[in-house]
Amino acid sequence: MTGTGDTPRHNDKELLKKVKTIGDAVFQADLESALRYSFTREIGANKEIRGEQLQALRLYVDILDKYFPFGSEGKMLLKEIKELVHNSDPVNGLEIRKKIIEAGKPEKKVFSTPQKWIGCLGSTPEYRGYPCSLWKMFHFLTVSAASDNNFQFLHENIALRAMHGYIKNFFGCRECSNHFQELSSRRNIFNVPTKERAVLWLWEAHNEVNNRLRGDLTEDPEFPKNPFPYRQSCPKCQKPNGQWDEDEVYKYLKNMYDKNNIKYLETSKDALAMTNIALPSKHISININNLLLLAVVLYIFSGYLSS
Repeated sequence: MTGTGDTPRHNDKELLKKVKTIGDAVFQADLESALRYSFTREIGANKEIRGEQLQALRLYVDILDKYFPFGSEGKMLLKEIKELVHNSDPVNGLEIRKKIIEAGKPEKKVFSTPQKWIGCLGSTPEYRGYPCSLWKMFHFLTVSAASDNNFQFLHENIALRAMHGYIKNFFGCRECSNHFQELSSRRNIFNVPTKERAVLWLWEAHNEVNNRLRGDLTEDPEFPKNPFPYRQSCPKCQKPNGQWDEDEVYKYLKNMYDKNNIKYLETSKDALAMTNIALPSKHISININNLLLLAVVLYIFSGYLSS
């Protein structure tokens, strides 16, 4: 997949430098921006969603509801959208678009950042952006499914099925969609046997797409489409003969896309404080006066019990 990152974003050279020093990572801002763009600009462009398109939408929403790393307000939003798409036929995409736009108001505390790219920020506005973030989001979803010890979906390759349905029915670049459908058919996406193998299937597919687009006009010169993971990032991922060590690649992807390793650069604490993901300490605000008061109360109470 490729395309232009034409949503509002800042082309900040200092931010690009900072992101490059962080290395391979997933940023909350990119995941949220992918979700917002997909609902407002692609799904939201359809007044009537029915048939195969509706089934694809339901599957997409189901897996987002299960695994997307939102706080409590965001999770409530996804449950509202899930109820809407499962109880309506046809579904009006404009209704979903309105819900997302309303949820984007800062006081709603659904999104932790305005819509912008961090890890998917391009060197100029026409590069990377939404397509990059959509790849990131589906990599995250495949890893989340593979890490789920209480997995309850019918198909172990559920994340891949959701991705295929979304790209086929909603992705704005039709040429890209056709390429992905051809790749999916050739690589037997519906026959991927396990949720663990789904992680590697998507990694292989992404590398194939990058190989096809290497040198294309859409390639950001500051982010060349080289095979991933890069040797300097994961020396064990390639064997001495140059072949991939899939066990090591799987470990690398599982770690990179683990929900507890999400980076929260340029995000707000308000929405994240309500999430069930362990946040870095810099995102946790502690009122020392409240702690002191609690200590005094506990001290008095313990003295009362011992008297």
